[in-house]
Amino acid sequence: MLRPDLASEEVRMPPYRMLKKLGAGGFGTVYHAIDGANGRQVAIKRLHALTPETRERFEREARILTEHLNNKFVVDLLAYDLSGDAPFLVLEYCEGGSLRSWVTSRRSWQEVVAAIGHALQGLAGSKRSPVWRSARSYTGKSD
Repeated sequence: MLRPDLASEEVRMPPYRMLKKLGAGGFGTVYHAIDGANGRQVAIKRLHALTPETRERFEREARILTEHLNNKFVVDLLAYDLSGDAPFLVLEYCEGGSLRSWVTSRRSWQEVVAAIGHALQGLAGSKRSPVWRSARSYTGKSD
C-alpha cells in the first residue's frame, strides 16, 4: 500500500518501491524509492508534462548527468527510460533535501559558502547545464 503522501496518484515502477514524494515542479515529480534489485535508496524523477519541449529538457538533463558520472559534486544517474508515456530518471539519493532548502535553513555562513563551493565545483565545465544558465542569469554574465 502506498503512503498517504503518494495516494494522490498510483505510482508503480517495478523494481522500484516508492517510499514518498519528495517534491513536484512544473514538469516533473521526484520520489524517494528503494531499488528492489539491490536495496539501494534512489530518487526517481518522473516527467508528467509530456510536451516536445519538456521531453527535450528531460533528455538534455539525462545527457548532462551522463557526462558527469563519477563527479563527486553531481548526483549519479543510475538508470533512465526516456521513451513512452512516463519518462523517468533514477538518480543517486542524497539525504538532506535540495541545496536551496539546505541553504535557507539555519546555517552558518561558513557552511553555506562550503556548500555553494561544492555546487560550483559540480558545475565546472557544464555550460550546457540548465543550472549553469540559472546561475549565470543571477550574475548577469553571458557566455
